[in-house]
Amino acid sequence: MTPRLACSVLVAVLLAGCEVVPSASWQIVNRTFDSAPSATQSQARPDARFEYLQLDRGASSLRLVLGYRSLLALTAPGRVAPIQEHWYSGDRELLVLRDGRLEQALGMAIEWRSSQAPAQPDWDALLASPRPLQWQRRRDEMPGYRYGLVDEIESRRVDPTSAAIPAVSGLGEGLVWVQEDVRSPLADGRIWQHRQWFALAREGERWRVRWSRQCLAPDWCLDLKTLDRAPS
Repeated sequence: MTPRLACSVLVAVLLAGCEVVPSASWQIVNRTFDSAPSATQSQARPDARFEYLQLDRGASSLRLVLGYRSLLALTAPGRVAPIQEHWYSGDRELLVLRDGRLEQALGMAIEWRSSQAPAQPDWDALLASPRPLQWQRRRDEMPGYRYGLVDEIESRRVDPTSAAIPAVSGLGEGLVWVQEDVRSPLADGRIWQHRQWFALAREGERWRVRWSRQCLAPDWCLDLKTLDRAPS
């Protein structure tokens, strides 16, 4: 079985509501972290063979390892094909990112089993727009078997000198910032309004998210930072 097929099988099992199984990718992650608990994973020695994503939530911090990335189908002629990434933790958690935006979160206390956003703007279109862009995301959430939830999202480029931008160390210079205002339905029928942030750097023909703050639920906001490869 190829690594990509193995990952596809893992995702299919997760979406069916079964226990996360130790796939080949997870076994690599487990060996990389030397079975370290989540609280100490951020201090585990990085392996130069792998790419890492730093996840911070409140006082908790851990690293995830890139299982694989793939190019998706073009969403519009003349655009750059989206990139989908699968990131694994040593505790069998999985984050799926599409061009840096959360698409799935599995194995966590809050799970996004799936999400679809056919009108999601790519970074080039968003950064070139003179006005905010509005779009929707439909997702399935656990626990509670909440399906077909619709998030209303407004995205805009912001001045990098804005005082509203989160203070984040170690990001470097020349980043472009995007702010997203999100309206999400809660289980009690209320609307939860929150703000997300993305710091982007130009790499070749595409924009790459170097840091972001994205929320799964009111008490589940994640700071995600891509880490440079460790020296070999």
